Amino acid sequence: MSIKITQLKFLLLLIFPLYTACFNSGPKTLPEGTAYEGIFRNVDDIKFLYDKTYVDEHNNRVVENAIFDEIFQVIAQSNRFILVDMFLFNAFKGKQQDVFRPLSEELTQALITQKQKFPQCEIIVITDPINTVYGGISAPHLERLQQQNIPVVITDLNKLRDSNPLYSSLWRIFFSSDRKKSVLMLPNPFGIGQVPLSSYLSLLNFKANHRKVLIGANDEDLTAIVSSANPHDGSSAHGNVGVKFSGKAVMDLIETEKTVLHLSAGPTIQFQPVNLQSDGAGEIKLRVITERAIKKSVVAAIHETQQGDSIDMAMFYLSERNIIETLIAAKKRGVTIRVLLDPNKDAFGREKNGIPNRQAGYELNRQGIQVKWCNTQGEQCHSKLTMVHRNKNPSTIILGSANFTRRNLNNFNLEINVEIQGAAKHPGIVEISDYFNQRWHSSETHKASVPYSVYQDDSLFRRWQYWMMEATGLSTF
Repeated sequence: MSIKITQLKFLLLLIFPLYTACFNSGPKTLPEGTAYEGIFRNVDDIKFLYDKTYVDEHNNRVVENAIFDEIFQVIAQSNRFILVDMFLFNAFKGKQQDVFRPLSEELTQALITQKQKFPQCEIIVITDPINTVYGGISAPHLERLQQQNIPVVITDLNKLRDSNPLYSSLWRIFFSSDRKKSVLMLPNPFGIGQVPLSSYLSLLNFKANHRKVLIGANDEDLTAIVSSANPHDGSSAHGNVGVKFSGKAVMDLIETEKTVLHLSAGPTIQFQPVNLQSDGAGEIKLRVITERAIKKSVVAAIHETQQGDSIDMAMFYLSERNIIETLIAAKKRGVTIRVLLDPNKDAFGREKNGIPNRQAGYELNRQGIQVKWCNTQGEQCHSKLTMVHRNKNPSTIILGSANFTRRNLNNFNLEINVEIQGAAKHPGIVEISDYFNQRWHSSETHKASVPYSVYQDDSLFRRWQYWMMEATGLSTF
């Protein structure tokens, strides 16, 4: 009898982690309100924003910021409501020797200044637990906001699906309890000092609230900025893209943020807008898309292309198999495709091995797709941008927080993008097309990209490594 009981216990020890892994990475759904597909709304006021980094004729790095300049302007104009949902909100710089701009301090001070100037302004900040290294250290910027009666909501990542099921199933069973904090201290993986072992154990779940959103309102306007940029000092020289817009589409954005607040036991938004009776009358349409809905929109936009159409893509991480296969199929239909990738060589002073972009680039290049690399000099080409130009239909632009990876697009992370449609000749569409062309073409005075051959990687071993990491979730991308 004792032998059978022992066997039963052993069987349960095997089955329970397996069930936990399968449920939390498979049938478990994200909370209601995620994977959101907004309706297209006409927008009158839309502005594309870019942070550009390139090398000039003297081989000096030139950085042109626009996104956070615009964010601070929106904050300064908002006296009724401000919501910030940003993934990285800290002064970490890793092993970098210099920081281009102290964005975390600038954002902190901008919010505090506005709260002091307009005490009745409702301000809410949402961010990811990575900023406290998963509870391992204090976060001075966030603490200062709370001292000024600005609520700071740390996203509850436990409610999300598990992108790394082989590890997360064990973590959920044995290590997730707050009562099991480790006394063993280890070096802070993001900066100086030490953090408990429990911080590393949480980090290995590889999931995040990866959104980058600002919403601001005054008595007349309701405005939002969705981008790929973080208020993170170590990221301040990165290349990024974003869009600023107004109107009822911003209310859709607020609805998606209510979901994050709810799943993280955050405050209820009290703000009620005025003067939003109808959509705008502009020639550009925009909708909000989150999580897996982003992948659905990207795949559909590429799938609809025909011979004579074109696709331009600038991406920090490209590894998601459906998107890669859809791009290859479009190329076979005669679609002109240009893909500009970060070479995945720099990570805040640390050297990376090129996975996954060099392996994705290899696959695309073999199929005749044009691939180039951003000419990075320690910073990252952090944009997440797709443009589809059609001969007979409006152009489509999709941009925001989401990298094109399994973790970003398959309902594991929290992500926000916008999908924009308009005539190719519309000034806004032309502007972002010009931005891509400037990044794609290099000159002696503006060295923004390098040919595919510069970072070409034909290693079969690293291709297998990439495929395994993408399929299992045992990766940081």
